Amino acid sequence: MEGNSHRGKAVDGNDFPQLRRHEVQQGIFLSLLDGKFEKDAVSHFEHKRETVEFNFILSGRARASVRRHTDFERIDVQPGTFMAIYLPSSEGDFSISAGQDVRMLGIELELAQLESLFAQQDSGLLKRLHVAPETLFNNSLAISPAQKMVARQMLACSLSGVALTLFLQAKTLEMLAYQIELFTRFESRDDNARPHEPLPLGDEKKVRRARELLKEQMADPPNLEELARLCHLNVGKLKKGFRSVFGSTAFGCLHEDRMERAHQLLSTRQMNVSQVAWEVGYTNVGHFSVAFRKAYGESPKKFQQQLALFPEMAGHRFRLDVCS
Repeated sequence: MEGNSHRGKAVDGNDFPQLRRHEVQQGIFLSLLDGKFEKDAVSHFEHKRETVEFNFILSGRARASVRRHTDFERIDVQPGTFMAIYLPSSEGDFSISAGQDVRMLGIELELAQLESLFAQQDSGLLKRLHVAPETLFNNSLAISPAQKMVARQMLACSLSGVALTLFLQAKTLEMLAYQIELFTRFESRDDNARPHEPLPLGDEKKVRRARELLKEQMADPPNLEELARLCHLNVGKLKKGFRSVFGSTAFGCLHEDRMERAHQLLSTRQMNVSQVAWEVGYTNVGHFSVAFRKAYGESPKKFQQQLALFPEMAGHRFRLDVCS
């Protein structure tokens, strides 16, 4: 993109080889970061136009230091989250500490391009993009299951040449489609359903621990009262915390984690559908099948049948629904 630049270096001056950057469509850039960081590394960026970045973090932690005119902002990037960042005439550094396996991707486009995508949208979103774009961005939320799956497909893609270009272009537009859908949902909800102000660090750690406990005990999860007690929070703060950190309820997060775990177990083909349903906490296999179909666009039985025919497609299934 004319007027914008990125460059990456390790702190000892070596190149930043883990970063791959593609112009998937005129004015739309994709950055893929996948690898082990043996040394501290920094990527510097400059934006001379009004730019929007969507960053999806599957694993690893990082810190972004952004300078806008005389303002300075530091953003801590957490695994399992996405950030939509509005960058008007700004520059900064994106730093990653050594000793991490990092899997991230970013989509960058000018604000005017995003506005054109909303041009046919009959809602208040286009007006907000024109008048106050910062109200839509600069929030950190959990990656939706659909976006997480597409991000994994993009990072794992082994195609090359024109095939790779077409694949990444299609997947980038798919990610943007999900993002527009999420923006539309936030616009249609009341203020209580929109992103909240960040929690104090201590409370955020407790909320993240609460989700880990739900993952660990998904076959027989604690209720909200018990979960709050285990994490030393009251129920109200726990509910607010899930909305603030993950953009969903505790039950919504549990559902996402169950579906992701079910997908992993079915992909191994070592358990049948009933066994997987029980493993992730469903006593009714029919209810599990309905939930899986809604999340992935096909029944768990059909999913396993297709894997038997095309085992190389494990981990590359398309998710057709954006789960909140």
